[in-house]
Amino acid sequence: MSALIRLPLIAVTVAGCISCSPQTRCTATNNSSEILTHVVVSGRSFSTPVPDLAPGSSRIVSLAPRGEEGTMSVAFRVQGREVRHTEPTYFEAAGYEVRISVSPELHVTTEVGLFQPGLPKATPPRSRSAS
Repeated sequence: MSALIRLPLIAVTVAGCISCSPQTRCTATNNSSEILTHVVVSGRSFSTPVPDLAPGSSRIVSLAPRGEEGTMSVAFRVQGREVRHTEPTYFEAAGYEVRISVSPELHVTTEVGLFQPGLPKATPPRSRSAS
């Protein structure tokens, strides 16, 4: 009988560990006048779909890279054609926030910074100034 009582506790513990895996918050914003479909954010070790983005809308998804990433790609379809943007982008599995913005001309801009709860946007890395 005690084995039956322990079994649900083990299941809850395993589920808790899975939900605590490191993830990076990603906000994708569509500033164009077109609907973006089949949106995918990917890197060397992950691929994350983003729900369709209506004009002027934003979606928040969780990226789950397995360690450090050096490149990120954003792909989507608009008016029957595929748009893909890839650039060198460093972030890790935890502690970072990614912001993706699609301009009215369908250009993709990415911003990566350290995640700081309570701030309205990612904090970009500080630039070093010459003395």
